[in-house]
Parts: sequence; structure tokens; C-alpha cells
Amino acid sequence: MFTRVWKAIKAFRERRFVIIFSEDENEADLAIPAQEIVAESLIFAARVASGLLCLALPKSRLKELEIDSLPSKYRAYDTPFYTPVDAKEVEHSGISAKDRAFTIRKVVDPSTKPSDLAR
Repeated sequence: MFTRVWKAIKAFRERRFVIIFSEDENEADLAIPAQEIVAESLIFAARVASGLLCLALPKSRLKELEIDSLPSKYRAYDTPFYTPVDAKEVEHSGISAKDRAFTIRKVVDPSTKPSDLAR
């Protein structure tokens, strides 16, 4: 078990994906550090996992950025989802992998303020 944890830590340090498996939900998630995320990583995740791309944040950060939770009717199971945001400075529509990576980096940047994000 500890060997796998150390391998995961090493992968994170190298900005590589880690697979996190949940026995409770019988599914796996790809995780990667968000601070330096690049478009190529998002393209890889979308191609390999072909699922929903989400950014995990502490509630304190969501509160700082004034990102509100979605009503429960929009939730899958008990997973809390929050209002989607885009960085106001994105080059295009916000949908491209490059724009998404930029937004992710902005959201995790401690200097980003709520006014830097579009809802």
C-alpha cells in the first residue's frame, strides 16, 4: 500500500496523472496537480477517461471566490457540484483545452479574486 502511495506522490511531483479508485462507487478518477495544468493533460484526460472534467477545491476556496453550489436537482448522487466558471481573460469561448487549463490555473492561484472569474 505505501509503495503505491509513494509512487502516486512521485507522479504528482512530476505533474503526471494518478488513478484514484473508489471501491464504494466502483469507479476511478484521474487526478493531476492543478497549479501547472496544461491543455495536453486535459486532452489526454478527456480522451482516455472520456468523462466529466472536474476541479476539486476546498470549501474555503469556493467561498473566497464566491462560487456557489448548484441546487440539488442538478447533482448526481450526493456529489456536490458548483457553478461553472471561466477566467475572464480566456482567449476564446472557454471551451477549448487551452482555455480550460488557463481557468484551472487561475482558480487555484491564491491571488485570483471573484471579479477575475465569469459565471
